[in-house]
Amino acid sequence: MAFIRCAFFSEVLKQHTYITLAMPDAGTKRTTWPVLYLLHGETENSTTWFREVNVEGIANQYGVLAISFDAMSSSYADMVHGGKYFTFYTQELPRILSARFPVRTERENTYIAGFSMGGQGALKAALQYPERYGACIAISGVRDVVKLFECWKNMEDGPDLSGVI
Repeated sequence: MAFIRCAFFSEVLKQHTYITLAMPDAGTKRTTWPVLYLLHGETENSTTWFREVNVEGIANQYGVLAISFDAMSSSYADMVHGGKYFTFYTQELPRILSARFPVRTERENTYIAGFSMGGQGALKAALQYPERYGACIAISGVRDVVKLFECWKNMEDGPDLSGVI
């Protein structure tokens, strides 16, 4: 089992950021791993899943590479006055991950889960890009998706919902 905390410069966010990974034991026969993206809540960071849940044990038991990243209090959105977090975790991060780690990128091997604000972000990604995620888990995430989509439509720089509805 490898536990990795990695800092790098994000071209999308225009800043240095962190990812935290749990990678299964290399001694197994598998050479590439399914990916589980873990999105944290509003007051948390990429280490929360690993400190509060036995992510390392789960990743090792099920043979999945688990990854979390710092999203601040972004609501996992592309912000007008802030980072483009939605673009970061749906576009740039998968490219960075697949270029540096032995991961599987097929839909059936890519999962996303989130808690609270992260649950909303997981749902947003899975609904915007259903062809990318084999499963989505939202724990204490948004409760009324229709109301949320109406709210997003009224946001100054909300997500493009044309492919969802």
